[in-house]
Amino acid sequence: MLKFLKIVMYTVLSIVVLIVGGAIAAFVLLGDSGKLNAESKAYADDAVVAISTKWNREELLRRAAPALRESLKPDDLDNLFAALNTLGPLVEYQGAQGQAHAQATIRTGKQVSAKYLASARFERGIAQIELSLIKPEADWMIVGFHVHSPALIENLVGRKS
Repeated sequence: MLKFLKIVMYTVLSIVVLIVGGAIAAFVLLGDSGKLNAESKAYADDAVVAISTKWNREELLRRAAPALRESLKPDDLDNLFAALNTLGPLVEYQGAQGQAHAQATIRTGKQVSAKYLASARFERGIAQIELSLIKPEADWMIVGFHVHSPALIENLVGRKS
């Protein structure tokens, strides 16, 4: 009987520890969500403006996560920025919409990411810029940068004629 009570006690104690630990983890993650959203939005806005004001590839590379930098071939990056330059310089930045996400697992620990969609008007067209961010340590980094603009195709076709 004593052995059975010990097993029940350890089981209940384990469940309580898991519940309390989960509650603390959720509190920490949710407590940071407002701060993470403000940080990530400020970073996204700053990055989009810095990169797209005059379509500066060095600004993208400076903010890119190592995995993104390694995946970018110099010729592909040259072609991308040549195409983006057909939009011309930034005329009006309308801001980014999105949010940060935090999750914690036993295996990977805390992971923080964010997704934003920014709208902007350029000298020769409008565009939406999709940003995927991560925060592996203290600083945010870009892991995805995609520009969607119908004017890109029109500008590229017009440039080749």
